[in-house]
Amino acid sequence: MTITLVILQHTLDTVTNISNISGSNNDHNPSDFAAYNGYLYYSGSSSTSSNKYLFRTDGVTVSQIDATIKDIDEITLLGDVLYFEGDNGTTGNELYSLDPSTLSVANAKAEIISLYPNPTSDYVMVPSSLVNTNYTIHDITGKQVAQGLISSEKIELNLKSGMYLLNIKTDLSSITKKVVVK
Repeated sequence: MTITLVILQHTLDTVTNISNISGSNNDHNPSDFAAYNGYLYYSGSSSTSSNKYLFRTDGVTVSQIDATIKDIDEITLLGDVLYFEGDNGTTGNELYSLDPSTLSVANAKAEIISLYPNPTSDYVMVPSSLVNTNYTIHDITGKQVAQGLISSEKIELNLKSGMYLLNIKTDLSSITKKVVVK
């Protein structure tokens, strides 16, 4: 009987420093990670400042995305957009978004829409910022009963008495409000 002994050579895993920022007296101090489309986005200090800015790496190279918004925190991915907390030096900590396809950073402003009168009989008033925006109206069964383009601050309603859902699609979101027609 012959026994063959096979010895496998195992190469130890190596650790590579990816984010060594040369010429810096500051620690890069990466934190708050979010992965998307082959990149790891994170908060880190630059070579000239201990403030935390937005960076990304593909595992080989590191790039600073923006130098105007600092104190980056809480990076999260929603759909194809990264959201994070940051400070632009003027308004304090705010919510920002990053479109990874263009690397453009924007302040993510919440839209609060009020309409009146509600209950109503024949129209509702909306903010002027909604002019030239599309809307649909559905009854409580989900059937679409009206649609159109908001052409002024006044949306004329030609509806029977009841409860309806007015949906307005803006650049930032889709907003649905309950409307009661008397």
